[in-house]
Amino acid sequence: MDDLLVGGTNDDEHLKNLEAVFKQFLKFGLRVKLAKCVFMAPSVIYFGLHFSEKGLQPTDEKVQAIKEAPTPRNVTELRSFLGMLAALTNFIPKLSTLAHPLYQLLGNKPWNWTPACKQAFRDVKHALTSESVLAHYSPTLPMELSVDASPYGVGAVIMHVYPNGLRRPIAFALRTLNEHEKRYGQIDKEALAIMFGLKRFHLYLYGRHFTILTDHKPLERIFGPKTAIPSLAAMRLQRWAIILSAFDYSIRFVPSKHNAVADALSRLPLPSTLSGENAIFKVEERLVDSLPITHKEISHAT
Repeated sequence: MDDLLVGGTNDDEHLKNLEAVFKQFLKFGLRVKLAKCVFMAPSVIYFGLHFSEKGLQPTDEKVQAIKEAPTPRNVTELRSFLGMLAALTNFIPKLSTLAHPLYQLLGNKPWNWTPACKQAFRDVKHALTSESVLAHYSPTLPMELSVDASPYGVGAVIMHVYPNGLRRPIAFALRTLNEHEKRYGQIDKEALAIMFGLKRFHLYLYGRHFTILTDHKPLERIFGPKTAIPSLAAMRLQRWAIILSAFDYSIRFVPSKHNAVADALSRLPLPSTLSGENAIFKVEERLVDSLPITHKEISHAT
């Protein structure tokens, strides 16, 4: 709550940013303890993540803890292991696919550690041996939102497109469909994936141009920013099209074989609809849950 991180693309910009921050400190009478300050650091570890010029990476301690985790013997131990994985959801796009047999054990079924579960446990650990690095967000680089939907989940990923054509992910997101959403037609599910991506990555997308990538061709016509909303489109699609009109975007059809990342996220999404949330939101939830009074008591008192 009281930490401050100041960055810059080079030393000159970094020093200018520091000077601007210190001027604000002087203006409002704030002080910092020199012994707790670190200046001109090439990288920092914050909220369990390693920040550097390369991008965002999980810390060695977190990765090592998962690699050395013993084989779960019951649902409680399995939940602890999957809880550790939740912190690294953003770094392993196919985590839900790899860990699918493990999540199936969380249902109201007898504990049965099958060969498939054993293999999934190994695969998840092996996936962490590769160095997954998320790109830093830049307001100047082109942005793409790639989405996809399956019969039981939706997935989304935001990416930067670099001048050399290289695409690097900034963040991944996925969630399962509720029972009502599972009854949607496929076009509605694909549209829901777009709305999910917009909601999850609103802070990155609002107020700037970006491209939506979908493997459902009709949505290119229905949600096209330069075309009128088809009068025969379902009310749900018309409502979503109106919400989309607040964004500066273009939409492009991409065949499924070129939409692999979002497709993988949607095929076997994590059971929790909150997967991929930033760690700070989890901290806030814990704080709210531990408050000595409830919102009803506050409402009554006021």
